[in-house]
Parts: sequence; C-alpha cells; structure tokens
Amino acid sequence: MINLPEFKIHYKSSGINRFGFYNWLIKNSIISSHSYIRCNWEHGWQDDEFILKNITLYKSWINRRITQIVTSEKKKSFLINNGFNDIHVAPLPFYFFWKDFNAKKIYNKNNDLLVLPNKIRHTSEINEEIKNLKSYFDYIESFKKSFENIYISIPFEEYKNDFYKELIKKYDFKIIQGVSPFDQNGYLRVLAIFDYFNLITSQGMGSHFIYAQIMKKKISVCGPLSPAKRINSKFYLDPNCPINKNKLMEEFEYVTSKDYIKKYHNYLIKESPLHGTCDFDWAYKNIGENKDISNNEISRLLKNNFFGQCQNYLKILKKF
Repeated sequence: MINLPEFKIHYKSSGINRFGFYNWLIKNSIISSHSYIRCNWEHGWQDDEFILKNITLYKSWINRRITQIVTSEKKKSFLINNGFNDIHVAPLPFYFFWKDFNAKKIYNKNNDLLVLPNKIRHTSEINEEIKNLKSYFDYIESFKKSFENIYISIPFEEYKNDFYKELIKKYDFKIIQGVSPFDQNGYLRVLAIFDYFNLITSQGMGSHFIYAQIMKKKISVCGPLSPAKRINSKFYLDPNCPINKNKLMEEFEYVTSKDYIKKYHNYLIKESPLHGTCDFDWAYKNIGENKDISNNEISRLLKNNFFGQCQNYLKILKKF
C-alpha cells in the first residue's frame, strides 16, 4: 500500500506557488507568509530549450516583468543576449525536496510497475487524445503477466474525467491520483509515489525523467508514440508577443512528436517497461546548476528584503 500525503489544493499559478514550493520556502525561513514574491522559478525540465528557441523565448517573454530563475548559465546568457533581464540560476525546486528526502530513502523490492500516461491537452482534438490513450493502455495491458500490479497515475485534474471512469471499469489496473501543480504537497507526493516503485514507464517526455533517475529508478518511454495534433485556433497568443505564432506552433507540435523523441531521446525508448534505464549522473546534472545556493541567496533572488519588497509593490502600483 502506498502511503501518500493528502491533497492541499490552492489555485495559484505563480511559479513559486506550484507543487508546494512556496511552503518549503516558508518552512526553511527563506520567505514569510507575508512576503510578496514576483518570480517565475522554472519547475520543469526544459529539454528543448536550445533546440526549439522560439518556445524558450516565448516562455520568458510571458514572465518578462518578473524575476526569472533558470537552471543553467548557458540559458541565462541566451536570455540576456535576447534582451531579457533579472535572470538568475538555481536548480529545479524538486532538487531541494529530494535532498531533504534522500536521507530517508528505503529501497523497495516489489514487482510493480508505475505508468505515467500523457495529460490530455486541451489545445488538441479531445477524441484523438482519448483514442491515443486507449491504444496506450491496450499496450500496457499486454504486460500484465510481467508484473504483480500495474499502477496508472492519473493527473489530479483529470481524475474525474468520464474517459478515466471508463478506463477504471475496462482495465484491471490500480489507480493512483497523480500530482497537481496546485497541490501544496505536490513534490512530496511525487517523492512518495516514485519511492514505492523500481520500474516506471511513460507515454511521453517530461520532468519525471529527471525525478525518477535522481531517485535511482529505472524509467522508459514505451508503446505507440502518436500525440494528437494541436488545433492552432485553440492557442491564444498575445498580439504584442514578438514571437511568430506559426513558428511557435510548429515547435510545440514538433516537441511532442515521435520524430523529436527518437532524434533527441532515443536511448529512453524501450521495447518493454522491463528494460528501463537509470543514469543518476545525467539526472543530477540536468536538474540544474548552482546547487550550493544558500537560503540567504535564494531570499535575495526573491527580493525578500525591505528594498526588494518595495520594488515588487511599486511594480504593481504602476499598473494602475
């Protein structure tokens, strides 16, 4: 039985508030509950950031008026050279949670499999997304005899989706309510879920490849790689954005494609979930630079001092 932390959903979209990072900052006396923070701290592994540069520039343009924390000096230099400022370097927030958790690690010997299906993208044709998921679950079901139990982690926001209700009835999988960015125990939930398994397989790329391997788990991409095509009209782009929408949509389409995964991450594609890979050194490197950053340095980057807090409030007042 997997013992998971309770959900504490708090709908804020700021990069500091996601997955419980805000609570970690308060717990470690880096900020207080009264601090006003204007910062986008990257939470996800940006594996495409120097391959698909329009996506990288677009994400930074959205956050151009606030502090941005990225995972490498190379990316910091790239953004500064493209006109952005107030850019700093630190690891992904998950690193700090993993570091605290690592000392308590207990190795499990179960023969269970964790499956991470793709989230349903609301900029795509829903019926096509569901069709792809059904094909994926049919594929996963073919390995039922290879494992004692197969667990499907369903994203929190999609757990009540009618499709997943049908899935639970059709397949004899065990279901886990997965992680939500709005859950204040989000990263603790990732640690608890991943800690239970030795083998993890995924339908697509994402930060879970870093998280799994830094926790010394074997992970793979298996099964049919056929993401649904995005519908351009469902994607809103601010008319003031300098990034060309067509080029941006091409990159968003390419980054989830079979061709992209095979070209840049072919080593992760396996014929079976039984053949997962684990490269701890790779994960440790890609989780981000400046790992020795102190709590005082983090507080300074977040402008959690008198002068910085005045700056943050003044920027809000200028909008009125």
